[in-house]
Amino acid sequence: MLLKETAESPTVSTVISNTRTTLEMIKIEHTLFALPFALLGAVLGANGLPTLKQFFWIVVAMVGARSAAMAFNRIADRRIDARNPRTSMRALPAGLLSVGFVWIFTLVAAALFLLAAAMLNNLTLILAPVALGSVLLYSFTKRWTQFSHIVLGWCLSIAPTGAWIAVRGEIGSPVPLLLSLPPPQPAAIRASAPTAARSAPNDARFFTLPPLSPLVVENHGVGLE
Repeated sequence: MLLKETAESPTVSTVISNTRTTLEMIKIEHTLFALPFALLGAVLGANGLPTLKQFFWIVVAMVGARSAAMAFNRIADRRIDARNPRTSMRALPAGLLSVGFVWIFTLVAAALFLLAAAMLNNLTLILAPVALGSVLLYSFTKRWTQFSHIVLGWCLSIAPTGAWIAVRGEIGSPVPLLLSLPPPQPAAIRASAPTAARSAPNDARFFTLPPLSPLVVENHGVGLE
């Protein structure tokens, strides 16, 4: 019995370690932080509290979509991450997880999102590919536009509208659209660009918003997390 437990313990330890690394890779705490914004749309759409079924599948959809987006972003950026001191210790460039595993994780998370959409209503399912395509497209916008932040803002801001539709099965009101209007961008986000840009590889083809500070070195850019 002792030998059996000793033989199994490395496997259990590996599973726990890989699970922790995967959760760190997808920034699960960011998903938990974003949930209230999506649930706000659900509460307004229901004029109170949504049903337990709706609540459950909205949470599943949110976790699935964001997990797929974060994992895909890590795959897309892994080579640049490996050359950037700020990001070289992320799971893929550091070899903590394999690319194959992260691809499988991405596909499973995307399938979970689509399943959740199907369990909510027809309109949610019809619009699900738009939401999923948006969050995956963002990973490449950093390579060809200075306005990738706008795409990211779109990806984040559609959550309340999506939750409203998940509850009602229709838009039927300007309220959810107003919930998804982006606020003015805080100056702190743009002011942080110089520090981030200096840590990026010189030939990295990433872009950020046009800098306000002359300290930003031209042709340097940095992708978002």
